[in-house]
Amino acid sequence: MTQRLETGDPQVDAEQGQQGEEEPRLMPADAATSLSTPVGQDGQVELGDTLGADDQEYEMVESRAALGRAMPLLGQRDRAILILRFYGNHTQAEIADQLGISQMHVSRLITRALRQLRLAMEPDNR
Repeated sequence: MTQRLETGDPQVDAEQGQQGEEEPRLMPADAATSLSTPVGQDGQVELGDTLGADDQEYEMVESRAALGRAMPLLGQRDRAILILRFYGNHTQAEIADQLGISQMHVSRLITRALRQLRLAMEPDNR
């Protein structure tokens, strides 16, 4: 049994009927396909091998959670500097101009703040 998919647009539906294309076949809702079903031109690959992939961001979840817990441990100025630098993509010179301090001092503050974050994020310190 075949069914024709209708879009609700009379013109599109009429054009589909005029194109002479084979109407798509719909599988019953309870039909299942084995993940061992061969797919591809050579049939050497199984359907299950084509599904899913490693999520590159998955490994970062724990680090982001630890960072979220560690950021409040920094002072307001250090947090602001890191946010401007790493989220706002501002240069050290731009941050220095905004804060009225030298670029060299911004560099030292970033180094110190990152060291504090690393220590706070170590598994022993959580």
